[in-house]
Amino acid sequence: MSTSASAAKLQEIRVDLVDPNKENPRIHFRQKEMDELMESIAIHGIQVPVSVYRDGTRFTLIDGERRWRSALKLNLRTIPALVQEKPDRLTNLLLMFNIHALREQWDLLTIATKLATIIELLERQKKGRPTEIEIARQTGLSRGVIRRCRYLLEL
Repeated sequence: MSTSASAAKLQEIRVDLVDPNKENPRIHFRQKEMDELMESIAIHGIQVPVSVYRDGTRFTLIDGERRWRSALKLNLRTIPALVQEKPDRLTNLLLMFNIHALREQWDLLTIATKLATIIELLERQKKGRPTEIEIARQTGLSRGVIRRCRYLLEL
């Protein structure tokens, strides 16, 4: 399945109708960075929309959890959002990997915790074990990072 932001619709959605993405490998948000982002949003508003998909009557985040959390703390009623089609589980994970590979690198444990799931889903999809090159192409990670994550999972 292909999910493209170019096909997404920009909407103002209610902050209280947004849920975090349970597949998001990122579980820690640095307080100093959150405080700085909240201050910026309080002064300038949210300049970059979050990305979400509709899930029934609610929305699930694909990208922008820090902006969404800041909006909640600032008691904003709405947030600008690019509303996309609901991706399958593999596409959902791959979107998050590729989005974050462009900006900031997660620590290896964060990557490793979801990389095993991605590999398993790729195996099912292609009915065979994906190569490191295929995993790298799909996730945006280097082969060296993939190898280090596999070693970490084996510990």
